[in-house]
Amino acid sequence: MIETLRPDRIGHGILAARDPDLMETLRATEIVLEICPTSNLLTKALESEEAVRETFRAFTDNGVLFTIATDGPETMRTHLRDELDLLRRIGALDEDELEQARVRGHEASFVVRREPARV
Repeated sequence: MIETLRPDRIGHGILAARDPDLMETLRATEIVLEICPTSNLLTKALESEEAVRETFRAFTDNGVLFTIATDGPETMRTHLRDELDLLRRIGALDEDELEQARVRGHEASFVVRREPARV
């Protein structure tokens, strides 16, 4: 399906961490996953902070690109800084990995950056 649709980004995608072949495909095609840690915990998509840590370590160790996001901050009562604090606190990502995910989030954004008009 990935080869047919050729997406640039996939929302969530956490189950890929359990499939080495899928992680290889994601790495090779440079598809970026949007991961929402708090949402995954609250919805029980990931059953514990340990599962969150293992998921992020699997992606990092296998070269899978990802960003950190919130999934409806008004519903989940979280903000990006909370997500980053969670990942830092549970040892899912180190400071360099968090920074890489932040930069990648801007690069993978659907927002088109335009040069300011010259006067």
